Order: sequence, then structure tokens, then C-alpha cells
Amino acid sequence: MFVLENSLSSEEWDTAVKQFECATLFQSYEWGELMKEEGIKIKRFAVNENGRLLCLAQCEEMGPSLARILYCPRGPVCDYDSEDGRRVLSVLLENVREYARKRNIVFLRVNPEVRLSREIMTFFRGLKLKTLGKYPPPLGLYKGTFKVDLTVDFFSKFEKRVRYNIRKAQRQGVVIISDTSSEVFQDFYKVLKYTSSVKKFVTPRYDFLKKMWATLAEKSMGKIFLAKYNRQVLGGLLITRFGSECKVKWAGSYSDHAIFRQTSPNELLHFEAMKWAQRSGCQTYDLSGVGVSVEPGDLGWEIFLYKRGFGGEYLEYVGEYDMVFKPILYYLINQIAILPFYSRRKGVLFPLYTRLKRAFFASH
Repeated sequence: MFVLENSLSSEEWDTAVKQFECATLFQSYEWGELMKEEGIKIKRFAVNENGRLLCLAQCEEMGPSLARILYCPRGPVCDYDSEDGRRVLSVLLENVREYARKRNIVFLRVNPEVRLSREIMTFFRGLKLKTLGKYPPPLGLYKGTFKVDLTVDFFSKFEKRVRYNIRKAQRQGVVIISDTSSEVFQDFYKVLKYTSSVKKFVTPRYDFLKKMWATLAEKSMGKIFLAKYNRQVLGGLLITRFGSECKVKWAGSYSDHAIFRQTSPNELLHFEAMKWAQRSGCQTYDLSGVGVSVEPGDLGWEIFLYKRGFGGEYLEYVGEYDMVFKPILYYLINQIAILPFYSRRKGVLFPLYTRLKRAFFASH
């Protein structure tokens, strides 16, 4: 058994990642190349045993030279349910630890797309992984989601309200369009920015999202869907495809416009996206992001109810964990509660905080 570092081609890497149930776009070779163009160093680790790649981790390295971090979005990927998978993960993390010693790395952050369970939490603790600290800010990859099974008659699984709104939008004359033209992308970005201003969330930069979209569209790894009524855009979705799964990466709508309330286009948007995903060979459709342990009256309750209406299975992931290499520096960093204050000063934390903020809010 040995560990490879940055020695696989894009095809070899993606083929190896896709064999695992927890594979996502964030661990694809293409995503790493996009991050490189953002100025982030990419380090790829892969455990090879008897010619088989059994565990892989694509890490984003960022921060100043004296306080660097490694972030492994939705990774590492391996078979977390088997003893062999957990054994090779331990080997991979030991090699990451050795790499970290040479690079002044404070900690590694991981958040694999693995279901939360007492068993996996015990395993992570055995690897000396700590639950999420205060810093850096949570990087926005959700812990809860609904996944729709595309291998069955998924329309029949929708709640009555969702089926009604799909038929209502069709009767009203809502049209779903999808192509790779620059006009479609610009329309989508406008509705995304509008939604972010209303819902108070951060959107990716225009140039980054356009570059990402061009990469995904060229390799048939993504698609934009727009809902239109009398040539007026009502809403849109950007869907990514990797392995056997499609995910809703970003979504937006003019939900406070009268014509939107009249036509209810969002359910039809998702329905058409699911049909495309099914035709593309995907087995699941990830609605991407709901709160965990939400209750009526909570901030995310309406989103939870809306996504539950599509009849998918609710999943809660294990969340973000840190492997700490420099405990004292890690402790000091975690004591800083008002990072925006430090971001306005040219201290040692300024480049780390701003680099992380730029990297995350531009992309993830």
C-alpha cells in the first residue's frame, strides 16, 4: 500500500472518485482546477493498494505561510461502511499529517458526504478529529438534505401540493428552457442576485460562476433551467452532475412578483430538471440543503417543508471535523470571536481571513 500525491490524470482521478457512494463535484478533478484559477493550491492524495485506488482526498490549501489550512470539501472519499475503507482512510490521513508538518499547516478540515451515525462519530474521534471550531467560518456545505430517487416513478411520490403546482404552471403556460447560451446564463445570474438580495445570502462572483458554468457545460456536468412566462424569467436552477447524482447548486426566483404567485413555476422547474437528470443516467436528485432539527417557527422550516414535498429521503451528514496539527495556534485562532475586526487590520490573520472569505464566497 502506498499514497500517491498529485500524480493522477483527470480521467484516472474522476473515475476513482465516482466509484464511491459519497462522491461529489467538490472532489472532482475539474473542481480542483477551478480552485487553482482562484489562486488556491490544490493537493491530491490517493491510497493505492494492489493497483486499486481505495481512498482519495482533494484538498484546498490556503492562508499565509505561517498559518495555512487544508480544506477537503465533501471528502475524503472512500467506503466508510467497510473496515477496509476506514483502514485506508487512516493511512491517507497519516500522510496528510506528514505533509502538514512540512507546510506549516494548522489543521485539516474534512466534511465527507456520509450519513451521521454514532458509529461514524466514534470512528472520527478515534482518528483524533475534532468537531467544528469557531474558525474559520462554517464553509456552507449543508448537513441536511432531501434526495429524490430517480429510479422509480418519482412524480407519484410528490406531495399533492407539489403535483398541483406543476399542473398549474403547465396550464398557465410556463415554459422551461435550458441551453448553454450566454443569454441564459445572464438571465440566471440576474435572478440569482435578486434572490440573494431578498433572502440575504451571498452569491458567487459573476466571473467565477461564468467560468464554472462554461467548464461544467462543456463536459456535460451541469445545466441551467429557466422558467419563463410570456418571455419573462420567473426563476432558475443551476444543476450539477457528477457520478450517479445531480444536485441543485444554486437557485433563484422572483418570488415576490405577482406573476410568480399566479403561475407557481418552481415545482415545474425541479420536475423538468429531475426528468433531465433521469435521462442523463442519474439515480438521485439532491435538493441541496435544509436545516437539521428544524421545527415549526424556525428560520428554515418553510424551506424544509418545501423540499420535503418532493418525496425524497431526508439525510443528515456527519458535518465538519478538524484534524489539528498545531494545537496552540489552532486554540488561539478559535478564541477570536470578531473576525471582521481583524479583517480590517494588517495583522497575521488578515491574509488568512480574507483569503478564506474570498475563496469560499466566490465558489462553494
